[in-house]
Amino acid sequence: MAIDFIRRQKLQQIIEQRDDICISIYLPMQRKGAGVQGNAVRLKNALKEAAEALKERGHDQAQIDALLARPRALLDDPQYWQRQQDGLALFTSRSFFESFRLPTSFDPLTVIAERFHIKPLLPLFSDDGRFYILALSQAKVRLFRGTHHMVDEMDIDQAPGSLAEALAYDDPEEQLQHHVTTSGTASAGGPEVVHHGHGVPDNERRARLRRFLRQVSKGIQDVLAEEEVPLILAAVDYLHPIYKEVDSSAHLLDEGIEGNPDEMTAEELHDRAWKIVAPLFVQAREDVRTRYLELANGDQATDDLHAIVPAAYQGRVDSLFVALNEQKWGKYNPDTNDIVVHKSPEDESEDLLDFAAVQTMANGGTVYAVDETELPGQTAIAAVFRF
Repeated sequence: MAIDFIRRQKLQQIIEQRDDICISIYLPMQRKGAGVQGNAVRLKNALKEAAEALKERGHDQAQIDALLARPRALLDDPQYWQRQQDGLALFTSRSFFESFRLPTSFDPLTVIAERFHIKPLLPLFSDDGRFYILALSQAKVRLFRGTHHMVDEMDIDQAPGSLAEALAYDDPEEQLQHHVTTSGTASAGGPEVVHHGHGVPDNERRARLRRFLRQVSKGIQDVLAEEEVPLILAAVDYLHPIYKEVDSSAHLLDEGIEGNPDEMTAEELHDRAWKIVAPLFVQAREDVRTRYLELANGDQATDDLHAIVPAAYQGRVDSLFVALNEQKWGKYNPDTNDIVVHKSPEDESEDLLDFAAVQTMANGGTVYAVDETELPGQTAIAAVFRF
């Protein structure tokens, strides 16, 4: 199954791209059924729309063909169209090209500007955001990356794959005294470690577990180092307190999934994890909404686009709500703080809602791209200021 995650670093790379022509295309896709045949047609039509818009702006056919060559090549790749998700996001310019098959459906949108349009992606980075599941047993270590709609197992070369593997690196001679069996407590907590020779006290077995879990924790934290995302531990009950002793990171949530994760599918782990993290995402957004309503009558919160855009550019926006499926076309001049709003896209105009979102994120603020019914103000944008 084709699942393309956009890590925050990749989003930042897309945001930082600048060219006189940056084309952003968002399309709904069909995973199965008769509609699958129309997926490539939807992209073909969007590229035709982009070509016509570029021609109207005075670009010759050779320039247009060069700009659209890489996305057009996807039309001739049958394997690409057999492996779709709910939405397609595509970004192309003279020097940059990326396409992402994502688990969220988009309204059809094509934007041509001097930077890429990223607002439709923002729910993947806010209250519909991502989380990780560490499925941990003595026999197997797996890490899953998930969002509200999807889950995907990751490669984690940084961490040992099992207790046996950890002990092999930890003490090769000691590893010769152990092996993993599927008898005994396997059904309750995964394969047990069988010790040969003289009896081994429980505290020594616990010490081995701690060494194993410490290696796991270090490897997982190396993976999550640059992300502020929750981590849910899935393990049998006795492993939860031991793992929490060795992992004190801010990622790990107090609540976890109990039971043998080796007996759970990725989908089962995802469903149980989402029940844990969903209230956290929702509560974070509601806290910001409440704060906005408390401050809206003063100088620290507003739904005035003309006030928010300069504030976002200047780094004064702490939290921002923007309408996900609405655009406010125009142009902002940072030298004069002047804003011109256009009724429809024009040459050199851009979506000012998207601009405010990008600037807020670039300056360390939080952005919530939501349905218009979820906006706390009376317009398509609302902000809480830092000062």
